Amino acid sequence: MFEQKIIQINSYIPPLYRYLEKQFVGLFFTMGILRISSFDHFANHPDETRLDTQEGRAKLIGNCKDNNMRIEMGFGVGNSFVLCTSLIKSKKLANKFKADGCFKIKDFFNFYSCISNTLSKNNYIINGGLYGPCRYEDKRELVSIVEQTDIDRVMNSKYCDPIFDLGRKLSGNDTFFLKLNNYAD
Repeated sequence: MFEQKIIQINSYIPPLYRYLEKQFVGLFFTMGILRISSFDHFANHPDETRLDTQEGRAKLIGNCKDNNMRIEMGFGVGNSFVLCTSLIKSKKLANKFKADGCFKIKDFFNFYSCISNTLSKNNYIINGGLYGPCRYEDKRELVSIVEQTDIDRVMNSKYCDPIFDLGRKLSGNDTFFLKLNNYAD
């Protein structure tokens, strides 16, 4: 008889590096002040390296597995807080972002916990958080297979909830991390 073993899987998050101007590194270590951005800020950033007018947005395409129907919709994740970091520590990357400062984040989960607790204490509503690497693609499109019932619910409803539900189903969390390939360099 086959004996089933439970195997523990551990995850490893290597140190992360946060690039920014030296003055903000100093403020972080002396006063606990951290500069956090948002998708809306990236859409209007004066620095073209950081400017991304479509950050946090994607075209969602659902192909029905039962027939030739297809549904397409634009989807955005709203004005979420974003803290960009890198797995790479290099002068070249610092120069690209015009950053003369950098600090290392050794323990991501405790770092995130401190940030979210501080935001909550300052009356920001924190519904949760995500972490992960960017997903670089040629287009801001996420393609999925959908059921006919998903399409029917959208087409037969006079309310928006089925549209939002399908958007979340098609996107998952990918919209938060989707970037165009030209930002990968």
